[in-house]
Amino acid sequence: MGSSQTKPEFVSYLVDQNVAAGQDVTLRCEANTGEVTAKWEKNGRSLESMGSKYTTRQCGATFTLIIRNTTKQDEGKYTISLWNEAGSASCSAMVTVDMRFMLASAQGHLMRPYL
Repeated sequence: MGSSQTKPEFVSYLVDQNVAAGQDVTLRCEANTGEVTAKWEKNGRSLESMGSKYTTRQCGATFTLIIRNTTKQDEGKYTISLWNEAGSASCSAMVTVDMRFMLASAQGHLMRPYL
């Protein structure tokens, strides 16, 4: 008596993000099922090996990646891959970090680091 799983498909997709340096950025998508294994990658490399800068969450069928305190090194193509016994799916988004503005952590407002 095996349970039949639903092939993962995306209901909402990751969206390209442009963020000011120093800000956090959130990538979010939703699938038709939460009964999957999820893997996040940046430019083809697993985020599991890239340290605590990244937080991943799964709440039901919603998958979230938070990138903290963005820098130019955070730019790239972020991909989430979902799979289970019924199949797999993936989607990607580009993150661009704008260095013309930086978040001033103490003042809480945007400043121009370069004139």
